Amino acid sequence: MDMFNNLGRCNNCGYNHDKTYCPEEYGGCGLSSPHLSWYGEFDQGLSELNIIRG
Repeated sequence: MDMFNNLGRCNNCGYNHDKTYCPEEYGGCGLSSPHLSWYGEFDQGLSELNIIRG
């Protein structure tokens, strides 16, 4: 599943994932962080529009 295709929403069940893992095997840090943080300031705008929990 591509977590960035649907802003962290599962294509199969519709669950909204709050966190996304940064895989070490691809040079990442190996930690999980809030999914929408990966989009920078984008999450603030979505929160203001009540599209996400903020």
